[in-house]
Amino acid sequence: MSKASNIPIYEQYENYEPPFNVKRAIELMVGTVPDKYLTGLGSIVLTCEDALTGKRARGMTWSRGKKVSAAKARGLYHPEWGSNPAWIELHVDSIFQRYPRYLLRLKLTRELELGSTFFHELGHHIHAQYRPEFKEKEDVADTWKRKGQNTYLRKRFWYLFPLVAVIRSADELFDFQGYLRNRIKKKRAAAATQSDTHP
Repeated sequence: MSKASNIPIYEQYENYEPPFNVKRAIELMVGTVPDKYLTGLGSIVLTCEDALTGKRARGMTWSRGKKVSAAKARGLYHPEWGSNPAWIELHVDSIFQRYPRYLLRLKLTRELELGSTFFHELGHHIHAQYRPEFKEKEDVADTWKRKGQNTYLRKRFWYLFPLVAVIRSADELFDFQGYLRNRIKKKRAAAATQSDTHP
């Protein structure tokens, strides 16, 4: 039996309703992670800022050398402590706080946003448990995030990859990105010129 099916996912919300079935999306994401990277992970908690109390509400955490409010973070990784296994905490309200409503209707875009935080926190777990590296921990977590997301997207949205391949081939042939970059440069240059002539 896969380790993914043995990792409990808890929902702890207070006056908040997730914009879609977040638990199911996380189950699918966990299911694409190799068992060896899930070793030592005890649980995943889906919650929101209003549901945090006591030390969890007032606590601080470090990110890239800066202290930030744990309650305002999109996600947190809690390493193992004594006999307590490691666990991941996702603040669903913070993840989607500024996310456009129309993008929440699309599985791909909303799961990209959710997966960005989940796979980042899982990256901290892999870094701590399986692949320790003497680098900035946030950079290491981001590296594992990209790997995890790419694997998930290939398995979950496999039917979109032929379309992506076609778009890439067309871009190589017609250089759409180069065209757009030139358009942006021209607009910026025109705006700068207009600003200089009309103080």
